[in-house]
Amino acid sequence: MRHPSPRLTTAPAEISRRASGVAVNRTPEPKPSNSLVYDIGGNFEVELERGIAVCRIWARPDVDREEGARLALQNVEAFKRLADEPESLVRAVVLDLTRAPAMWGSITQSCLERMVAILESSPRKLAVLSQDVMQSRQMQRILRVYAPLYGRLFTSFGEAFAWAEARG
Repeated sequence: MRHPSPRLTTAPAEISRRASGVAVNRTPEPKPSNSLVYDIGGNFEVELERGIAVCRIWARPDVDREEGARLALQNVEAFKRLADEPESLVRAVVLDLTRAPAMWGSITQSCLERMVAILESSPRKLAVLSQDVMQSRQMQRILRVYAPLYGRLFTSFGEAFAWAEARG
């Protein structure tokens, strides 16, 4: 399903969503006033700011393995849509995994590999943000294999966003 054009949003103190009949509450990161919500899924949100798509993924301990795999597939579809956008709208992506599970199963692994490969072939920069040692090691391997030219791992959101925003 193609999502409508991004819309302006203000960040409420709490976001509540219905995903598979289960209410999911989380406190969002502070958002600049010029960010646009591009896409929302069961465990992710994509915002656009100055041509950079920021995709935040968070853990969903309330879902089983099958539902988790379905959510990972939603992320792949979101990345396909981002890669199909004109570069004037999406120049690069910051993938924020700081609230995502540190370890994942084979289906999620495959989905992450596909997400990274999609952006590499578009070609668009991908800045992956991870602060967990184990997760960072897994993502470093994925980036080395699937995004050797345009992917890079960061531990600071500011550094990740600045690298993604830099031309060239």
